[in-house]
Amino acid sequence: MSAYNFDDRVRRALQRAREEAARLHHAHVGTEHLLLGLLHDQGVALMLTNLGTGVEQVRRGVESSVEVGTATDLGPDFPYTSRAKKVLELAMSEAQELNHSFVGAEHLFLGVLGEQKGVGAQVLTRAGVSLDAARIETARMMRAHSQPPATSLSRRSGWFVTIPGTYILLPGLIGVALVAWLLSGPAVLAAIAAALVPFFLARRFRSIASAAFSVFVAAGLGGVVGAFLIGSGSIETKILAAVLAPLAVAPPIDVLLMLQWSDRHRRRAPAPP
Repeated sequence: MSAYNFDDRVRRALQRAREEAARLHHAHVGTEHLLLGLLHDQGVALMLTNLGTGVEQVRRGVESSVEVGTATDLGPDFPYTSRAKKVLELAMSEAQELNHSFVGAEHLFLGVLGEQKGVGAQVLTRAGVSLDAARIETARMMRAHSQPPATSLSRRSGWFVTIPGTYILLPGLIGVALVAWLLSGPAVLAAIAAALVPFFLARRFRSIASAAFSVFVAAGLGGVVGAFLIGSGSIETKILAAVLAPLAVAPPIDVLLMLQWSDRHRRRAPAPP
């Protein structure tokens, strides 16, 4: 894949990176400048919001990690550091992995993260952004851009969603819930009550992953309390109920949590170009 596959958004980001290097009086373009250049892209801004951080937080992280240089005689062209060149190579690889015929701003963002050792990657990591989460968000955003307009039902409610495998997973979850209920109804009720606490406190979490994990942990603790302190039966029955209750309760609440999280950030974040 050659540089001619870079789309206009990447070209603008690279130009912005050169401008950021000049602003900081640096005689080169490094990963920190590439990241600063990407922060001007609305699609990257939306991705950062969905990943639980934001443009200003990342910008402050970069500017607190580098010092203003002393270079004064700066021409129009800036050499790229070896790490910045590695970022461009990784961006091309990310595009190939996703079967995309172009390198977009999202791929360049993944390249900054994938390089790992540069200032850009370190700042994003400190902001709570992981490469795996960014890859998932990139694929989701690009799928959303390529899908046809939403149906009238989805536009009306904002909650209608098609989840792959729903017709297989849903009966299984219902079956697990019924077994858990028959073993210990209090365990299921306690798991539901406990899981709803992080669900309603989702705004306090920095990322959807930490919120979803908290739902599962809370459901597990609730299941244990309900089975052993409220429920009755043999010790084997209580153990089985304590295991099955969170497995039945946490997944559907996590789905609602992800829908709520996505809907809130979609309303709050700027639309991608």
